Amino acid sequence: MNKFLLPLLGAAFLTLIPALLPAAEQPGPALPPELVESASRHEAQSSFKAAAADYGKLAALATTDAEKSRFLLKQADNLFRGGRSSAAWDVYKKLLANYVQFLPLEPVLETQRELANRFASGQASALHFKKQDVAIEVYRAILKVAPQGPNAPVDMLRLAELQVQVDDTAGAVSTYRDVTRLFPRRPEAATARLEIARHLLARAARGDGDGRYTRQARSELERFVHDYPDHPEMAAAKVLLARADEAQASRLLDLGKFYLRPLTHRPEAARRYLYDAIRTYGGTTSAAQAQALLARIEPGAGGAAGEEVAGGEEGAPAQPPVEPPEPMKYLKQQEGVQKYLRPLEDFSDYQKKK
Repeated sequence: MNKFLLPLLGAAFLTLIPALLPAAEQPGPALPPELVESASRHEAQSSFKAAAADYGKLAALATTDAEKSRFLLKQADNLFRGGRSSAAWDVYKKLLANYVQFLPLEPVLETQRELANRFASGQASALHFKKQDVAIEVYRAILKVAPQGPNAPVDMLRLAELQVQVDDTAGAVSTYRDVTRLFPRRPEAATARLEIARHLLARAARGDGDGRYTRQARSELERFVHDYPDHPEMAAAKVLLARADEAQASRLLDLGKFYLRPLTHRPEAARRYLYDAIRTYGGTTSAAQAQALLARIEPGAGGAAGEEVAGGEEGAPAQPPVEPPEPMKYLKQQEGVQKYLRPLEDFSDYQKKK
């Protein structure tokens, strides 16, 4: 190739480079130096409002994503430092959605946590109105860009607390469960399990139908007691576990009483529920009441739990203990149906009597 052609080809290639670059990386016109100087001066003087305005103008003039993100971050930081939390969040939100690859992520996320606390505590409002919904939005944005970050479990716990504050208990329980699922070995998982149990038991106290909330709470508490024997909240967990056992035993006792009523008289079904309360939740108040009720309807049945029933006549021959019947099978257990709660044996008794 002619040695005189090489310089010409090189120069031609250099002129093509801007066209080959993505639009976000192409160099743009020089930014007004007086505007750059003004922004720096205002920031150094802690004139945050003026600095934010200057950096906003520079971001609008920037032609590359890297340059635009740099000026937007400066604008957001100055708005944050100047106490304009809502305006700062609008800019941070844009950065997290569109320019996250250009950000120093951990420092930015730490600022977002402070910003969320401002909204949640009322510091972001001149009238000190708390805006938990905005704080929730901030934490969702944090977890979207750093779902597996080192602070993710703590961020999720904080998100769940905020969800409780806005009466989104179901959302909070779901978030706590995400902590136990995604970070089972982190200490935050223990806190999450205990909070799940607390909220499920509170929900059960308002009505628990087939007892699913109490069962789920009990499962979480048993896991907590097994996995974290030295946890400082162990005493609280055992209190909640006793509450769950009492609730389940009370439900079985109520079912036993229901089947002893004249209009729903099914003695066999009543016996099964009462025995179930005694056998599964012995030591609870409801289990003791179930044993006393069973002793009244079947003399000698109180010995089924290994104790004599008080109140018998002196010298009277002891009644042989009644063997507990086989546990009931429910439609849910047999076929996975959750709609019907009546035991299968009850239907059998009903068919026989017809």
